[in-house]
Amino acid sequence: MGGMDAWGLRAAAVALAGIGGAALQLQQPVLWPATAYVALLALAVMAFALAWRSPRGRDAALCVGLACALFATAGLRAGQRLADALPAALEGQTSLSPVSSPSCRG
Repeated sequence: MGGMDAWGLRAAAVALAGIGGAALQLQQPVLWPATAYVALLALAVMAFALAWRSPRGRDAALCVGLACALFATAGLRAGQRLADALPAALEGQTSLSPVSSPSCRG
């Protein structure tokens, strides 16, 4: 096996590693602090740099880098979404703010 077949298998492995990283983050029962995700992004950058500099472990480094990067970005995005959530104490309460409605003129 060589040429395009090997390239296609390597590309599929890298893509699956990225998808696996994001899917693994979705299984977390509790989000980590944002600093942990930033550290994981730094690890991903180091893995990408290793892949760029060394042809020997390029495929493995790309897989690790992409998995770490997508895990971290999914975690950071989840943290942003969670920060915008409605507090549990307000859940199910009726809002007292007036709702503007168009006036009916006949």
